[in-house]
Amino acid sequence: MSVPSVEGSGGDQWQEALILPGHASLLESMVEELAEYLGEDPAVVSDRCAAAQRLVAEEWISSGLAKGSDPKSVEQFYSARRTYLYDLTAFGAQYPNVPELEFLARTAAKARFETYLDFGSGIGSVGIFFARRGLEVTLADISPHLLEYAAWRFRRRGLKVNTIDLRSEKLPENAFQLVTALDVVEHLADPRAVVRSIAASAKRGGLFACNVSPAASQYPQHITSYEDIAWGLRAAGFRQRHVMREVHVFERISTSPAMRPLYAGLGYVWFKIARPPVVRMLEALGIKEKLKKLVRGEGS
Repeated sequence: MSVPSVEGSGGDQWQEALILPGHASLLESMVEELAEYLGEDPAVVSDRCAAAQRLVAEEWISSGLAKGSDPKSVEQFYSARRTYLYDLTAFGAQYPNVPELEFLARTAAKARFETYLDFGSGIGSVGIFFARRGLEVTLADISPHLLEYAAWRFRRRGLKVNTIDLRSEKLPENAFQLVTALDVVEHLADPRAVVRSIAASAKRGGLFACNVSPAASQYPQHITSYEDIAWGLRAAGFRQRHVMREVHVFERISTSPAMRPLYAGLGYVWFKIARPPVVRMLEALGIKEKLKKLVRGEGS
């Protein structure tokens, strides 16, 4: 496993990929773009974007959903919510994982990757970033509101895109050389099934990048932890290659069917039984973050 440096990126490539002509800032551009799509006043859209994170959390709480809820009910929550159009607009204007995207873009170019899947693509911002770098982009999402807006954004820029509505369509097998699921996994009610589906869709030697943001009071909809998927990744056919801050990058490798139960068992013992108390002890001692930086070569 390697630990690429992601420091020192100012996000210029992200802004250049997304901002539309005639705008002074990315936030202004993204707000006015959404306003144009919805036919709403930009000032109204701006206010809704500012309030959207809170509104999504309130909608989640009022729905009565929680960790362990029926996956179909969770899917219905996300497929019905238009609030995420505003929330993801505000989020995209200050996107935190730009250095990781730039690393993935360089790696994809070096490996001459051609096909890319953004799983849980939201409003398509990450997909636009990779389309600007010449990859054939496929967006997959559970929300028709998000998927339709994302496709509209691609058309507005004269970019080609393929879309997959996860309510009724499955991911194609052995199709993608690069797959991302960024700021997505924490929302999934059945994350291991999704990981298996992504593994089947990825080409051997391809890369899968994901992060899992932790639960927090402002994010009650974050119901899945990294440990919930980590123990099944090797069994699904993924081997970790890089870690960049909170983004993990895995290579799709061949896994013998006979070995999958062993990998799953070992992974479960470590990530679900042994690792949590170790992490809690390190947190109690106040050295968890220091050890993470040391392991990742980030200095003292």
